[in-house]
Amino acid sequence: MKKLVAIVISLGLVFSCIWYVQIGRYTHVPAVAGLSKSEATTLAVSTNLKPILRSQFSETIAKQIVISGSLPAAEKVLKNSELILIVSKGPRPRIVPELSGLSLTAATRKLKALKLGIEVSSQIYAAQPLNTVLNSSPISGELVKRGSVVRVTLSKGQEPRPSVTVNNSSGYGGTGRYLPSDGFHQMIVH
Repeated sequence: MKKLVAIVISLGLVFSCIWYVQIGRYTHVPAVAGLSKSEATTLAVSTNLKPILRSQFSETIAKQIVISGSLPAAEKVLKNSELILIVSKGPRPRIVPELSGLSLTAATRKLKALKLGIEVSSQIYAAQPLNTVLNSSPISGELVKRGSVVRVTLSKGQEPRPSVTVNNSSGYGGTGRYLPSDGFHQMIVH
């Protein structure tokens, strides 16, 4: 009887060792892509894996969502293996480009390429040609989120100068020789 018990115990130990070597020390990698960072971390720990978090910018995956894992889903791996979770930081910030001196069309094209919007905030008279960008807000070099709107001030061109009609009874003798230097245009009336 003692021999039978010893055999049963020995077989149990052998089968336990075989089970552990073949099955018990392994786990299957869960599918983590598309899960939130906290969901993926919890799932990794519950399947006896060590989650390691890394982050990177993504134009297509929302912030705090897992882009991918370092191990293929459903793969059989040793328990306590490291599972690197690549988590999205969202879209990369954009640097507002230099827009001063560009036409409205060129500025719009430049911002659209960066997935930024444009809005004309005002127009003022200036020495630059009509519809030329004078300045922007935010200014060039600042970091903004994708989809942000950049407000620009455009030139209306040069301010029209008033013209004055001077007749001989004005005291200037009709010559108007001092008026052009004051920004007026001479107009001779007979």
